[in-house]
Amino acid sequence: MSPRRLFLHSVLFFICIATLSASSGPVSAEVRGLGVGHDGRAYVLLVDASKPTAEVRVFDMSGARVGGFTPSLGDGSGSNVGLALGPAGTLWISCASALHEFDSSGKLVRRVDLPPTERGDKPYKPSGVALGADGNIFVVQQAIYTMDASLSLDLVRPGVSLSPQSEARRTSAACVLVLESTGQTLGRWGSGSAGDEALEGPVALTTDVVGNLYVVDQSASAIRVFDHRGVSLRRFAVQGPPLTAELKRLYWLRPELIAADPKGSRLYVGCSYSLTAVGVEETLKEVNRLLDALQTNSKPASLSNLPEQPVARVCVFDIEGRLVTSWPVEEWRTVQWSGLAVASTGEILVAEETGLILVFAPDGRLLRRLKI
Repeated sequence: MSPRRLFLHSVLFFICIATLSASSGPVSAEVRGLGVGHDGRAYVLLVDASKPTAEVRVFDMSGARVGGFTPSLGDGSGSNVGLALGPAGTLWISCASALHEFDSSGKLVRRVDLPPTERGDKPYKPSGVALGADGNIFVVQQAIYTMDASLSLDLVRPGVSLSPQSEARRTSAACVLVLESTGQTLGRWGSGSAGDEALEGPVALTTDVVGNLYVVDQSASAIRVFDHRGVSLRRFAVQGPPLTAELKRLYWLRPELIAADPKGSRLYVGCSYSLTAVGVEETLKEVNRLLDALQTNSKPASLSNLPEQPVARVCVFDIEGRLVTSWPVEEWRTVQWSGLAVASTGEILVAEETGLILVFAPDGRLLRRLKI
């Protein structure tokens, strides 16, 4: 690749990043968790990864702020943070390699250090946390991979390529850590041991009123269901409305978050569309076409020959995994989902990391917008 083309690639990349940042606004803290308590109030967790404290803001369902506190997270919050609300008004926050339980005033009740992985490494990206009806705690543990050789980036044919000798080796399996409220480890579900089907890429989880656990296995674009003993009950694919052949070739539906209806009859999954491998190639071809036009000072016939990316969606399933309905989140196309919760009234709250919360009726009608 010529130095000029490499320079143009870099400029285009930073322009895209700057544009996305500008559109999001100057937000120092990002929304990293959302829940609705038994008091009917919405609890929003905001985190600045550079600070050891977080902020919890409490709102009523009209959007009026009614309280909040700033819990200390000790050795730093990081970017992998989760929030779960306890039945007695307590809040559990997962971050770094520990869980923190706070009372409703923000006072630290206890800290639970997460156990090391099966190989003895520190826990990796324990981002999701959920509480069971029996008081047990469930935490997402993502897999750890190491490379036996370095990656090389080929900008002429963009993409990550490995030499024949290179291999990604999984050193610790993905799983769901199960702990007692005291912190004692009870087990690792979905690790692939003892004949259990392994989770591929878990990112979020929730529980229902009877104690079943639902895990978003993002890499498999599926939901795994366990009973309260850890027995795998079923697995179902996350599917939205049918796409055209061209859109299906370029995009896949990526599940991000999950929440259960308090009545136990519905599951709500927040999804966004991501590029497939073919979509990445086609997008990079478009970038190169535009760069060629810039180099030759010619005007391209169009800014893009690719179809517009579908907007994010909320997909609703029954507890058996059958798609009931879905609706688009029109405000979001490329979105960072940061919260999904269901109130006892049936209203569904979805949060985006820059602080916008949308409240939907069970039929998908947008009821109101809340700006944090």
